[in-house]
Amino acid sequence: MLIQVLLVPVALALTLYNGKDPSTARLPTAVSSTLNAAAPPVYTGLAAYDPTKLTPPPPPQPPTTEVKIGIPVSPNTQGYQLSKTQRGNFLGFSIELSIVPAIMGMTPSRLKPVFLNYMANIRNRAGAGPVIRVGGNTQEKSTLFINGLPGGGTMQKIKESLTPTNTPIISYSLDLLYTLANVSSLVDAQWYFGLAFNQTSVDRITSNMPLAAGYAQKILGSHLRGLALGNEPDLYLRHQKRPYPWGMGDYINEFNTARGMIMSNPDVTNRQTLLGPSVCCRVEGFDITDVLSTSWLNDNIEYLAAVTVQRYPANNCKINGNLIDPQSIFSQYLDHTNVQALTADYLPGSAIAQARGKEILMLEFNTASCGGFPGLSDSFGAAMWMADWALQLAWGNFSTALMHVGGQNVYYNPFTPPPLDGMGKQWTTGSIYYSTLVVAEAFGRTGTAQIIDLLTDGGDMYHPAYVVYENSAPSRVVLFNYVSDPSGASTYNAVISLSDLVRTPSAPPANPPVTGVAPSTPDDLTNDPDTAVDPPLAPNAGAGPNAGAPNQPAIPDPNAVNLDPAPANPEESPTANGAAGGGAQAPPVKRAQLGVSSVFVRYLLAPSTAEQYNITWAGQTLGDSFASDGRLYGTAETHEFACNNGQCVVPVPAPAIAVVFLGKEALYESTPEPQATATFATTLGVGTAIIDVGAVQATGNGYFPVGLYGTGTRAEVQLGVVLLALAVAWTLSRV
Repeated sequence: MLIQVLLVPVALALTLYNGKDPSTARLPTAVSSTLNAAAPPVYTGLAAYDPTKLTPPPPPQPPTTEVKIGIPVSPNTQGYQLSKTQRGNFLGFSIELSIVPAIMGMTPSRLKPVFLNYMANIRNRAGAGPVIRVGGNTQEKSTLFINGLPGGGTMQKIKESLTPTNTPIISYSLDLLYTLANVSSLVDAQWYFGLAFNQTSVDRITSNMPLAAGYAQKILGSHLRGLALGNEPDLYLRHQKRPYPWGMGDYINEFNTARGMIMSNPDVTNRQTLLGPSVCCRVEGFDITDVLSTSWLNDNIEYLAAVTVQRYPANNCKINGNLIDPQSIFSQYLDHTNVQALTADYLPGSAIAQARGKEILMLEFNTASCGGFPGLSDSFGAAMWMADWALQLAWGNFSTALMHVGGQNVYYNPFTPPPLDGMGKQWTTGSIYYSTLVVAEAFGRTGTAQIIDLLTDGGDMYHPAYVVYENSAPSRVVLFNYVSDPSGASTYNAVISLSDLVRTPSAPPANPPVTGVAPSTPDDLTNDPDTAVDPPLAPNAGAGPNAGAPNQPAIPDPNAVNLDPAPANPEESPTANGAAGGGAQAPPVKRAQLGVSSVFVRYLLAPSTAEQYNITWAGQTLGDSFASDGRLYGTAETHEFACNNGQCVVPVPAPAIAVVFLGKEALYESTPEPQATATFATTLGVGTAIIDVGAVQATGNGYFPVGLYGTGTRAEVQLGVVLLALAVAWTLSRV
């Protein structure tokens, strides 16, 4: 009887950290009968490991079984404007300043090898190091101490209040910049670094901003792409960072004053280094086109490295009690017209920037602000959506797009270190990390890639396609299937050929289906309706039954053909498979001969769009939660499909992304070279604590945790585990 009394409350309080649904946990039969009366354990741990899984929308009926992919021979004369040239490192990362030590390393000499592995995966495919922005809300309250911090170390944080979304004050030493430099020496990382523009709001602008700018340029050298001056200034008034009636004129004056002080530092040798305005939220009168239409661009044209924006299409901030059910909006992230509309908001600003010879960057973006949504932001559907939006931004002539990375208490991270920094495979890979591999291989490493959105069949929302050109010749096709259908009925055959058809693409939707006024982090909890960040989204009706399946979708393989690939990394050696044709009617497309005897295909696969961890890229995976060391495991798979009469038929499972390489040269330019450094050792050293309870979620995107291990303290959870183990052992001994 005593054991039963202890066992039930312990089981109910137990937080599971294996990335699995706690309701599926299994105990021996002799024990489970004791627990039958209790409700399934409820996950109470950190958001990064939340096992919540949504239900995919039902597959459209009748299913699409064939899509004609007519590759324009001369896109610029056939109604498709080629993008600017893009590189394989287009999709990178925005890492909150306050969590850099936890992600990259506590000191310059103690880098995180798992982080290096994640970055090396991109460099080896893209032919260039990953692009990383360090900054965010916490850059606004940061100060560089060039003589070291009072207590030593790389960074110190002071929490001003326990308000869940308030960001800490950050003090950092030169070791932070040396950490970034050492990362670059190993994986060729390229940096955007954030300066403390909020210091301009005090009576006298301090000298620390130009000091930080000078040291950043000296230490990072050619690996520094730019210095961000300001973070979401369009929300300064709303978040009470500036007094009413602060506005555009005040912003321009502050920016120009700060720029003058930075340029007065002789250590700032690269004068074309600043980034701005980094507006995020389409605030009336403060949108990107509003800023670029003022004197701001003319005043700073000689000092700007690029024009920057930030965007989250929805939020989980729960402002004014507005709660959004992620299930109700899941389908909106499985829709190509969503990313078209989001990107369309920036096309006028992109054109203005390019006309003045400036790049435009998506400096920070992700699925939803305030940490994203459980089951959505970490889903396979989110990975597909992220790759789709990145390619759409590339077509919109952005130069890079950076996914935001927060602390343990967010759902949308591409990678997360464990709560205690152990050895080996203990990191958690988020679904959207796989998007970087897709984009890297889609663009390859030549640096000559240009892209178009093919707008298949008049703009098919579930089956978009992009074509990548190199030196004006088509080299790769990227095919999407947003549908979840474990039956296989919604697998479609892409019939690829050249086309002379002239098509005038229809304009994308005027307004995104997911609302866009969502900051990365609100800094207050005001109930004033005028300061509400985002209204709740309208639910979508008709969510279907769970379309999940325990295994990856099968790729048709009727006839294997021999593959003689160009030199490739031994871990990535391709395998051969064949294809099947057939399907429903589609609009006719005039075709020329494609000119290749076969194409090669790599797939991003999962059982359903709701899957979190059972994801593979080219047959390889980074594993479950607490199971990754940043390296891909499994046999690499590249499928070859024969072409006949100028047509190549490629099956695309539901769901999946397929990258089709139009020849061996295109495949070779996306495959890591044999001499590339593939991995960094992950079994040296000892575990160290890396969680700062007071600022673990310094990016704000979530709530202030009660305890590191869920709703209980570490000691409580350990005690619960010990008691549970004793109870199980005692019960089994009685059987």
